[in-house]
Amino acid sequence: MPPLDWVMVVLAGLAGTVGLTLLMLLATAAGVARLNFPMLLGSMFTRPGAAALGIGLLWHFANGVVFAALYALALGALAVEPSWSSGLALGAVHTVVAGLLVGLLGSVHPRIRQGQMPAPRFFGTRYGARGVLVLLVAHLVYGAIVGVIVMNVE
Repeated sequence: MPPLDWVMVVLAGLAGTVGLTLLMLLATAAGVARLNFPMLLGSMFTRPGAAALGIGLLWHFANGVVFAALYALALGALAVEPSWSSGLALGAVHTVVAGLLVGLLGSVHPRIRQGQMPAPRFFGTRYGARGVLVLLVAHLVYGAIVGVIVMNVE
């Protein structure tokens, strides 16, 4: 595998996060899912609203870049060529990590701890099975996008 182009890894993370976020927004608009993850993140710092959404989106996209770097490092360490399929596999692992972190969020989120917001529970199960499925599909899409972009870096 050639040396990583970190600018492309950052771009891959941003592109993957756009795909993931659009899928989650479409699922929410269609009534399939109800978890607004950027709002959940941002509301840790300010009350829910435009400012919380902005903060949450920044944090969400920063996470996307960090995870793309972790994907690239993991593929390199495992001597696996980046591709849509290896990205898909890492997207499945990413789903597990994200689902567990969502569950743990209730223990550190001030508004959840004060009873002002409900805890999403692990994998966002408070919002139903369809929300869990959206979480999985969104992270698979993210992984495939990151894998394809990192694969095409020479």
